[in-house]
This record gives sequence, C-alpha cells and structure tokens, in this order.
Amino acid sequence: MTAQLFEEHQPLIQTIARGFAIQNALDMEEVESESYAIYVDTVESYRPGDISFRTWIARRVKWDLTSWNRRNAQKKQEEFDFIKETCWRQDWTHPKITELTDDLGRDAKKVVEMVLKAPLEMLEASRLSGNKRRLGTFIKEDLRSQGWSCPKIWRVWKEIREALKGW
Repeated sequence: MTAQLFEEHQPLIQTIARGFAIQNALDMEEVESESYAIYVDTVESYRPGDISFRTWIARRVKWDLTSWNRRNAQKKQEEFDFIKETCWRQDWTHPKITELTDDLGRDAKKVVEMVLKAPLEMLEASRLSGNKRRLGTFIKEDLRSQGWSCPKIWRVWKEIREALKGW
C-alpha cells in the first residue's frame, strides 16, 4: 500500500467513520482508528474488475465497522451483566466496579450506586419493555424528591456517560 493511495482515500474513510460514530453514538477517535485498521487489512483483498477501488473500500469499511460494533456491543453487554451480577451479591469492592467509580465525583457515585442497587425486577421490566428511560425516570424522580435540581442531575448523568465512554 502506498502512502499516496492512503492519502487519496483518507477523506472517504474519515467521512464514513465520523458518520458511523455519530449514528451509533460512539467515540469518534476510536471509530476512526478502527476504520484505518480496516482499510489497511482490506487493501490487499481488492480484485480489480469487480467494482472500483473506492467503492470496495467504502463497502468494506462500513461492513467491518458494523461487525466491529456488534462485537464491541456484545463485550460491553457481557461486562454489564457481570457487573449487575456482582452488584446483586453486594461485592462493591470488585475491581471492575471500583475502576468505573474511581474518577467519579461524590454525586455521580451516589447515582451509580442507586442504579446498581435498583431492584432486579425494575431493571428487568425496563429491559423487557424496551423503555430504557423507565429506570432513569425513577432515579430522576427520587433525586428530585431529595432536592436535586434538574441541571445538577443532568451534570451528574453527563459525568457518568463520559466515564462509561472511557471505560
């Protein structure tokens, strides 16, 4: 693979990566990095005559990003299931949980604890109904009843989301 070929297709790869990251609410840099790795792996598999090189690269980057995202989602679900199982045992000192909560502020830790200590029935009802907001709404209402303002709740949720992205 020549540097010129890469430079020629870099804007295409960036466009696909950015669109994919936005569409799937993923970290832009991580998706872009994965896209470049896909490009490097894909260049050698191109067979002239079937379709243009540009089309081949675009399709392969999109297909492989989708596969990568599925594998990633499955891995994150397995980690979540592990944490959920650990939490029901009240093993709050487990390294996976402390790794998540180490850099959070006091308020964010309190909200994470509320989520993790939520009754199993509530988590299951939320998951089965497809309404992921049900648990969030319950927690928000509980925090509001404790005197938390909406902006404070939003800041805490943002802090938790950022921590989960980097986790």
